[in-house]
Amino acid sequence: MVLLWSTELFPSLEDWQDLEGSVYRLLVVLLRCLATRRLPHFLRPEENLFHGEPLDLTSLQQKVEAFAQDPPRFLRFHFGHPASTEGLQADPELRALLRLPAEDRAYWDTAYFDTLLSQVYRIQDDARRSAMSQLLAKVQREIPTRS
Repeated sequence: MVLLWSTELFPSLEDWQDLEGSVYRLLVVLLRCLATRRLPHFLRPEENLFHGEPLDLTSLQQKVEAFAQDPPRFLRFHFGHPASTEGLQADPELRALLRLPAEDRAYWDTAYFDTLLSQVYRIQDDARRSAMSQLLAKVQREIPTRS
């Protein structure tokens, strides 16, 4: 399901041209689903595939976050201390974005996921950047900024 939703949310071929970018797109969609405890069925979005399942989603979310922070550590053998990480960092602001209400469709579209990915990738498309700005303005109105 995560792959289907990712291709729906990121329909541009440029989003899928490199493996790292493709993996990060899948990860942010998966992290969003885990944080909200909602994985919509692709053909019946009102159906939550996590509903009623006895899954430890918190533990799974922690493992996915660890992978997102340092994918190479999980994808090859290390015979010593792992290198420093520069991947998707799950800071408090990112965690807050991941936990925005799942019922609001604005938090399940390309602009939302572009915003999550913006700390790793620079979005070049002007229309997508404009949509991200509008979404951030909406988030700032709904969630007071901490100082």
